[in-house]
Amino acid sequence: MAWRDQNKVAENKVLRQKNIIAKLVDESPSPLKTVSTTPMRLKAVKQDFSSYSVQFFLTSYVLLPRSQENRRNFIDFLYPIYLDTRPGSPLGPAITAVGSLLLEGWSLLKPDAPSSFSRAQYMKAVASLRRSLETSKTVSDDVLTSALLLDMYESVSAFMWSKTYVDSPHMDGVVAMIEQRKHSPGASTTSRKLLLGARHHIIHRALHNNQPVPESMLECASLIEDIPRTAALRLDELDIALANISASASRLNEHDADQELVIELLSRAYELDRRYHAWGDSVPDGWIVEVSGPQCIPWSVQQSGLYQDYCHIYQSIFVAHTFNTFRVSRIELQSAILVCLTHLGDGITNMASRAAIAIIQSMADDICASIPYHLGDRMGFRRIDDKTVQYPHLPTLSKADDEHILGAAAMGGWSLAQQLIIVLRLKSPLRDGQREWIVGQLHRLTKVYSSPL
Repeated sequence: MAWRDQNKVAENKVLRQKNIIAKLVDESPSPLKTVSTTPMRLKAVKQDFSSYSVQFFLTSYVLLPRSQENRRNFIDFLYPIYLDTRPGSPLGPAITAVGSLLLEGWSLLKPDAPSSFSRAQYMKAVASLRRSLETSKTVSDDVLTSALLLDMYESVSAFMWSKTYVDSPHMDGVVAMIEQRKHSPGASTTSRKLLLGARHHIIHRALHNNQPVPESMLECASLIEDIPRTAALRLDELDIALANISASASRLNEHDADQELVIELLSRAYELDRRYHAWGDSVPDGWIVEVSGPQCIPWSVQQSGLYQDYCHIYQSIFVAHTFNTFRVSRIELQSAILVCLTHLGDGITNMASRAAIAIIQSMADDICASIPYHLGDRMGFRRIDDKTVQYPHLPTLSKADDEHILGAAAMGGWSLAQQLIIVLRLKSPLRDGQREWIVGQLHRLTKVYSSPL
């Protein structure tokens, strides 16, 4: 109830701000109205754009998961931290930077261009964060959140411009902040959950870079004390083990590995796969439903991107992301298993290799079956709040609800692109034509979300 009250306060602030910047809103394809930029109005327009950017981000991207089982992202805890922000905090300019970047993207304004408003705000946020770290001996929630937002800025910018994401220095800073804070006595529940949300990003950055998770992230017993071991948290713990196994398997290709070492690594991989399988069996009922036929999948959705004759409906866009994270993780693990089996010789391991390939194909099929839920029938740029976009839906409904339409537009493509790229990068054996179909969906994502040059 306290969480809902905090959100209500933030929502009321959003409504008040929207009245102030109403003149910036139009019914055109861009969320912004073209405004006069005469010298007398430049300052006012800049101020309004800054305020609107923040509110656009808070209302369109800070979307709370329906289920506590699925909460693990640092953004889930942004509202209460933002409402309690002290003057001079780097969180204000960090939110403005991310919000204006996203708003520029949805307004066809070349986000993060050298002369863009978002780039200027990003530089202000970096300077503010540096000053805060230099003048304070402690790392508060708003400082840690600011660093995570700046990393998010670089990730979103790369996504919008269809660039391969390059590691930002902010994540190294986040690792150092967690190391300092995880031993702090008396941390609140919200603070510890924020640290776990930050750890989630570190884990998946390590997986993306084929590196082990930093050792400082392994000893986090103090963080999870008295915190429910939700499905999302348990999946993060499995992904830590995966990152370390994948990194070890990748090094086997660099030299002739000792067979005992390979067998030991293979044993760890099979045990971890058993735990992944158990995780999949333990998720709450109703998180995922398979649907087929025109009564659930509109014809326009089928034409836009339906890999087989069915697709999946999820409880929320966050649940879809969690399931695809699970699937990508199992694909990565099976890929590591195949590397180990190759070192042991094909004649001994042929049956085991076929079993690993079958799991990879099953997980890839399920990821493909999630694409209609993420993208609907979007084939090109449309407003973030365009309610004419059609999505697959449950048989008991006539269409997808408004909450999903907004959440899928805001978060769906960003989440999906990262996971599809990993599947392709692993070069795992897929069904005939499946790799090409996935590449086609990535080209579709470019048209739907990328800013025009």
